[in-house]
Amino acid sequence: VPAEKIQDRRFLASGRFGSVYRASHQDWGIPIALKVFHIPTSTSSSQRDELLREAEIMNKARFLYILRLFGVYEEEESFGAVHLGIVMELMENGSLDQLLQHVVPVPWALKFRLIHEVALGMNYLHGLNPPLLHLDLKPNNVLLDEYFHVRVRPTLPQLPRLRSVCVGGEDTPEPGGSIWGSPALERGGELKRSISSYGILIWSVVTGKQPYSVQVSLLLIPHRVSKGDRPDSSLLQNHKDVEKWEDVSSLMKRCWDNDPKKRPPF
Repeated sequence: VPAEKIQDRRFLASGRFGSVYRASHQDWGIPIALKVFHIPTSTSSSQRDELLREAEIMNKARFLYILRLFGVYEEEESFGAVHLGIVMELMENGSLDQLLQHVVPVPWALKFRLIHEVALGMNYLHGLNPPLLHLDLKPNNVLLDEYFHVRVRPTLPQLPRLRSVCVGGEDTPEPGGSIWGSPALERGGELKRSISSYGILIWSVVTGKQPYSVQVSLLLIPHRVSKGDRPDSSLLQNHKDVEKWEDVSSLMKRCWDNDPKKRPPF
């Protein structure tokens, strides 16, 4: 997507690796979201080529509950440097994480719908041939449209490698990553990892809280989970009168079972 086609760029947020803007496309006539990575690369870099290949793969994941990728953004600077970015569908209501922080409590009907739509999106990704694995399922990567319907934001497998090369060192996961995809829950392959993360996401949607206390070191979480430690179940005691709660509770616990073979498919 040529830089000159992007208009009315307004800053929304900034993260470790890039900044997100609300903008519009000159020809398309629709609002878009633009994420621009902080560190420039070169027009001939292998990282740029990898990103383009991954974008082509993501472009095949067109489904109602998957965030739509419109293209890769390139903004040339002096000396051959290029700022890369991703042009995506704009989500008016931000992320699931933001919803859980600012709406307390989230109505039960919406909680159940969110949980269901995330599963539909993940089922579609896992059903592709070959499967498109989501390696970082958490509330920050579940976005919401103007009517609070879900768009799962797929992760580009090559981006951690791109980040690592740009920063000049080993890739460091974003804060909270080990909560949602700790090694102790990854036994049985990447498909099972996403399912265990989905179980923890259900807990977070139901309770409106982070799965582990901020006082708990992220480095200790994999050890605790491997010993059978799970998010605080005492916070779930008040939901027994909610219709279908037992079904949701059972699904949640099956998803994060220590034995990967007992975890259900999406």
